[in-house]
Amino acid sequence: MFEFGSDGELLDVAFDSESDDDSASTPRGTKERDHPGGSHAADDEVAAAAARYPSGNSVAQQVYGDGGLRVGTGPLALDWTSCVARLLAAPPSEKLRLARALGTFAQVQAHSDAMREAGAIDAAAALLRHGASEELEVAAAEVIRHLACANQRNRDAARAAGAIAPLVRMLRAAAAEAAAAEADLSDGGGAAVAAAAAALRNLSFHNGANRALIRSLDGLAPLLRIVACGAAGAGARRREAAYRAAGALENLAADDAENAAAIVEAGVVPAMKELLIGRGHADLSHKAARKQREALYRLVMMDRKLCAQRAVAEGAVDGESIRAVVRRKMLVLAELRGAAEVAVEEVVLRGTLAVVEMELRALARDAEWAHAVVSFTYALHHGASHQCNGMPDGAPAVS
Repeated sequence: MFEFGSDGELLDVAFDSESDDDSASTPRGTKERDHPGGSHAADDEVAAAAARYPSGNSVAQQVYGDGGLRVGTGPLALDWTSCVARLLAAPPSEKLRLARALGTFAQVQAHSDAMREAGAIDAAAALLRHGASEELEVAAAEVIRHLACANQRNRDAARAAGAIAPLVRMLRAAAAEAAAAEADLSDGGGAAVAAAAAALRNLSFHNGANRALIRSLDGLAPLLRIVACGAAGAGARRREAAYRAAGALENLAADDAENAAAIVEAGVVPAMKELLIGRGHADLSHKAARKQREALYRLVMMDRKLCAQRAVAEGAVDGESIRAVVRRKMLVLAELRGAAEVAVEEVVLRGTLAVVEMELRALARDAEWAHAVVSFTYALHHGASHQCNGMPDGAPAVS
């Protein structure tokens, strides 16, 4: 990277990959300065270094290289400990600058362990609990979010530091705004919900203790409201907030039956699917696998099963004839296969055995639905001579 010095000279401020740890924090082309303030020197080191990078991606290119001619320097040897101490003691305006600087470097995984050991997670959690402004809370949430990415120790450290409860509190306030506002979210509200939801998404990834804590703090409710308010057609900030919240819900549902059931019951799974992998049914399993969204795929299957059960229950209550109920069931089963536009008559013309084989192959892991498929196709084959509830007399059983 290059910048112009005060005398107009073009200076190379890239970190020297061949220098040792002590000198690697000093960019080439700059001079050491005396800082009578003691810890203020470390403040200038981290904050000034962050100011040289327009984004976390540019830091990553510095550390890892660009995949081409530029070779990465490795982790930057900055004094994280002194910076954290300065952050905790600084006035609010300076806290914001330092928190944002830490958030920039936290985006590079190579720094995550060193920053945790320096107390960055504890400091960010303290800012979340006692933040003087929404901007400062957002900056602290971003630090937690990035340090929790791909680092299980940092997820545990954030829980131990008490970061999860204030993140849920941030979400509640943002969800209330999203539900009340007729227009799009405000700048502050959108940033707060995006930061808090993204932090909870990373904290809950493959971490059962964090998932349980978020549920116990009633963290599901605001996430569900935010997703519900971010359907297609919503404003850009609502959509961004809903996308982050949908990702958090997906992680909270992974390997957690109680969370998954609550999410499905809330009726937000179709919106989650549209936000995370797009529309369409036919290639759902392939798209989910390609995007590593197995948890979302399971939620979609649970949601469709619940919708089918409700449709069957409504048909029985309405007193429809058995043949009408069976036809509705076949439409539901066809939709489960991603064939919602196929007419009932076309499904029936394929032959009872073909339908049974198709559905049993697709839903082989669900014995209850396999049993239902055989029941429905048996009813189609033999007419409407039996009651619509339960297994028709003499119908084959599936174990």
